[in-house]
Amino acid sequence: NRRNWEDLHPNGLGMCQGDCDNDDECEGQLRCYQRSGYDAVPGCSGEGTSGTDYCALQEDSMIWYVGNPWDSSNSLSQGIPLGRCEGDCNTDADCEG
Repeated sequence: NRRNWEDLHPNGLGMCQGDCDNDDECEGQLRCYQRSGYDAVPGCSGEGTSGTDYCALQEDSMIWYVGNPWDSSNSLSQGIPLGRCEGDCNTDADCEG
């Protein structure tokens, strides 16, 4: 339940902690690293729990999956424009700049 999560992590999840659903659940400059299976989490060791998303630092050289901003009817639902090295985009118009 959300209330228990906030009680346990009043400042957000720390580095290599999960399970986050978005960047707002991570403390400071950490970002929620969305993954599937046992994808490696940048800056973290071990394999973690399958499908669990973890808070991590995003380095400038990293491509970062922030989610699919398109819903099942192929309508824009969130997250546009995407920043540098962020995905999932469908066209150049989905990106800032």
